[in-house]
Amino acid sequence: MGVSLADVNKSRPAHGAALTTRDAAVMLLGCFMFRTVNAFLVRTYFNADEYWQALEVAHRMVFGYGQGLNQGLTATVIPLSAYVELVCP
Repeated sequence: MGVSLADVNKSRPAHGAALTTRDAAVMLLGCFMFRTVNAFLVRTYFNADEYWQALEVAHRMVFGYGQGLNQGLTATVIPLSAYVELVCP
């Protein structure tokens, strides 16, 4: 009276088969619903520092004052030298 494994495998699409239009619509709807709920529940946002660094260089080019291209030089060299002193014997 039960369903055999062969019957179940016949009803499933083959591995790697293309999505049907219905499957794609369900997936798109699920992504849209997740994004909508996520937009209302999350109260923070991510603002990359690199975005503002690019604007600082553009500001210096236009107005002649502000941060230049060498802004990150000391921020990179100092930790690198500390790393070499601490890690290398």
